[in-house]
Amino acid sequence: MSMKEFMHNPNAELDQLAEEAERKRTLDEEQADEFQTYIKEKIKMLRKDFHIRLTDEEIAHIHSLETEIAVDNYCHDLFMKLL
Repeated sequence: MSMKEFMHNPNAELDQLAEEAERKRTLDEEQADEFQTYIKEKIKMLRKDFHIRLTDEEIAHIHSLETEIAVDNYCHDLFMKLL
């Protein structure tokens, strides 16, 4: 089978794989957007509610964290420094 024939013949299995990949990519993007919103809310809370001045390094570190638990733990540590 030539490449031209391969590209012009419909393949239900490949179509299904492409659809699954697109759904997963969309879900991953939505989760990433939600996580970035979560991080922004935490930074806002630290600044406005607890009056914590965050350095650029601390903000960069918060953005580098990959889970909500890690963000919560780091924010908790920042809060405990004040006490």
